[in-house]
Amino acid sequence: MGHSMLTRLLVGMVAVVALAVGTVAVVSRLTTSQEFVSYVEHGRRTQVHRMATVLAAHHERHRHWQGAQPLIEQIAALLGERVVLADPEGAAIFDSAGRLPAGADVSPGRGTAVPVTARGAAVGTLHILPTGLAAAEQGFLEALTRSVVWAALVAVAGGTAFVIWFSRRTLKPVQSLTQAVRRMQEGDLDQHVPVATRDEIGELSRAFNAMTAKLKQQETLRRHMVSDLAHELRTPLANLQGYLEAMREGVMHPSPELVVSLHEETLLLGRLVDDLQDLSLAEAGQLELAPHPVALSDLVRRGMTAVQREADQRQVELVGALPEALPLVEVDPGRLIQVLRNLLWNAVEHTPEGGRVTVSAEPHEGWVLVHVVDTGQGIAEGDLPYVFERFYRADRARTGSCGGGAGLGLTIAEQLVEAHGGEIWVQSRLGEGAHFGFTVPRAAQDA
Repeated sequence: MGHSMLTRLLVGMVAVVALAVGTVAVVSRLTTSQEFVSYVEHGRRTQVHRMATVLAAHHERHRHWQGAQPLIEQIAALLGERVVLADPEGAAIFDSAGRLPAGADVSPGRGTAVPVTARGAAVGTLHILPTGLAAAEQGFLEALTRSVVWAALVAVAGGTAFVIWFSRRTLKPVQSLTQAVRRMQEGDLDQHVPVATRDEIGELSRAFNAMTAKLKQQETLRRHMVSDLAHELRTPLANLQGYLEAMREGVMHPSPELVVSLHEETLLLGRLVDDLQDLSLAEAGQLELAPHPVALSDLVRRGMTAVQREADQRQVELVGALPEALPLVEVDPGRLIQVLRNLLWNAVEHTPEGGRVTVSAEPHEGWVLVHVVDTGQGIAEGDLPYVFERFYRADRARTGSCGGGAGLGLTIAEQLVEAHGGEIWVQSRLGEGAHFGFTVPRAAQDA
């Protein structure tokens, strides 16, 4: 987990929190210190002016500066700074620190200088020479620094705790998805993750659940496919093998009827192989089409002729109800006949004796709509979404004896219609027959 998404997210967010809190703390400390120093200096200037007034009163009372040293020292103690009193010419008179001798020059650029006026004339200048912040003031700044540091540490700790909680809560669905994917890698397709949010992770969870449901369905269809193909291949192969062994052992002799039966079995095997090949080409996008303008009525008639024998055997009536002024369609004739044949075979197979299968068509804008309607048993509502799935049959007990018996006919029809740019659909209710429809493009001159 050293390089997991959770670790990287935690490190990144904690770094951001620490940087943000640290920046705020440093800026706050500097700003507060500057403002505090400015406040202290302003207060001192006010006090200095008051002290200058006190000195002026002393000079007015005594008319000289003799005896002012104790007063200078008191002012220095009060201000917490070194105080020097100079005459109007800048020569030192008194120094609270006793460093400057009388008459020494006091530099006007050092510290704060406030003139002392008595009887309307300047009698001296009070110089405040800074020695730094007082102990109490320095203590205040140190206490402020400690408070800022502790506040920053608490903020970082609190932010880190929140980041850990938030990160784990945010990444919990991702971890669930990861565990589900790992179980799928081990072959367990029965996976479902809870969808707790409506954000991108929630959308990902919904997509994952849809994917697992689709994979599970495909796996079920694949297993059924193996069973269906085994059955579809076993029956004609068993018949062929039985007849050939009987003829080899002299039990049976080839008769015209037997040859016809064997030929039908080989046709069934060939049709199944052809269906598988067509489906493979269509799904790979390699199905070659040669579309050109053709009369739809001719294609419908040829498609109906292909299944007429099967319909007669089942005593199902085939009806063509196409208008005379039907426009030409731009299709590959062989492939469209294959679509019609598969739909008609499916309709005949599921229509009881005495029923009817009707083929009709109608123009619509740039398309022609073709309908294949039967009066058969219909399709349950729960099976409708899967009708065009590979190897899917609603009634698994039934094995068709004609095209698409293994559940490929409707899938191939869908692929061929979509290859022409059209759409195919089904509408049905159980016990009320089925209505299959598809669209094909009209020819350019009739569009």
